[in-house]
Amino acid sequence: MKADITKVFAYCLLALGSWLFLTGCTAPPKEAPIPETPSPPQTKSPPASEQPAINELKARIDLLITQLASQSHRKRDKADKQLREMLSDAEHFDYALLQLKRHLDSATDPEIKTRLEQMKIREYIALGITGSLLKEFPDILAKLTSLDPEIRLDTVETLGESKHPDAVEPLIKVLEDTDEKVRTAAARALVYFRGPRAIKAFINALRNGGASVRLAAAQTLGERQSKSAVEPLINTLKDSNPEVRARAAASLGWIGDKKAVKDLIRSLGDADDTVRSMAAWALGQIKGQEVVQPLIKALADKSPYVQYMAVQALGNIGSPEAVEPLIKLLQIASPDSWREIVRTLGQIGDTRSVKPVAKGLDHEDWYTRAVAAHTLGNFSNPEAVNALLKALADKSLEVRTCAYNSLGKIGKPALKSLKAALEKEKDENKKERLKEVIDRIEKE
Repeated sequence: MKADITKVFAYCLLALGSWLFLTGCTAPPKEAPIPETPSPPQTKSPPASEQPAINELKARIDLLITQLASQSHRKRDKADKQLREMLSDAEHFDYALLQLKRHLDSATDPEIKTRLEQMKIREYIALGITGSLLKEFPDILAKLTSLDPEIRLDTVETLGESKHPDAVEPLIKVLEDTDEKVRTAAARALVYFRGPRAIKAFINALRNGGASVRLAAAQTLGERQSKSAVEPLINTLKDSNPEVRARAAASLGWIGDKKAVKDLIRSLGDADDTVRSMAAWALGQIKGQEVVQPLIKALADKSPYVQYMAVQALGNIGSPEAVEPLIKLLQIASPDSWREIVRTLGQIGDTRSVKPVAKGLDHEDWYTRAVAAHTLGNFSNPEAVNALLKALADKSLEVRTCAYNSLGKIGKPALKSLKAALEKEKDENKKERLKEVIDRIEKE
């Protein structure tokens, strides 16, 4: 645990992250912003009143498909035009798209296949565009697939501002755009989409998206604290990408469901330092006696970051079982790590920690002495009080201030010793300070 504490904090901020982090941490594919193996959008069965019109539409599409293979160039062009008009009809777009996709997948005639491919059927499906969305944004496909990143950026921002429920799928897909600004805009836009439908879309993205999409989905599901996302996130702890695994672990910590404990404990043995550290952090959020021993074991991890998170997690849990291992770790800790362990011992509040914490009052570094003085305020026993009374003579104002505050925090158990110290004290400034602490305690 010899890493500088500022680096550790920087790491923790990076690992836990803000929403903007998820947009740039994984390099997207450089080919095209549209996945190669799309899934068709979920389409509800039409109402019974619409079924005759849908059947008529299907029959008409079947007829036009056969005309695409006509020997007459005029008939082929006419059929092509009519099929394109169907795709521009927002009312029946969803059903027309799926019918055309079926014909495209089964097409053996080169002419039919080529013309259907030119209609961008796969692109519509890949981006999750629906008839409802098309009605409000008729040129959405052309803009989202434009070669100009500024056009794609403007379109993404417009979709986000619209808060259209059908915009979730396209925005998730845009997280794999080749341009970082576009990905960032998509991530920002997705923050505003909530509800079961959005959660379902994020879970689907977690299972089927590229690395950057999976990362974004894991982040969002954690922020939403969705219980329905627990199992998918647990499965994501086995993802091939370590950043995605780490984000899934953190999100499980945010959700706090005990169903994840067993798998998070297993992740403490992950090959990646970040994954192990986030698993430790998550276990500290979920808590429970069953996580204490695995976290104690993580104190011996080769990575200082994992050790740091394990120390924090044990403090968050507050288990007395962790006191002796943490005291033992103090003996080999660097000053930075020593201070963090001491803070954790203060959180637990076990009196076994008083003596090793009080030793910090003799350290040459004033900040270490101040941390020790501050932490001793968590222990209401004579040994802590006596150590703090000695710290009132420290050469550092900061240490003396922490000692006064800690004595005030201990309260009435320290009152007798404070009054005795007041009688012996000759320095007027120190006497005034002691009187202030005594008065504050007596008024409580």
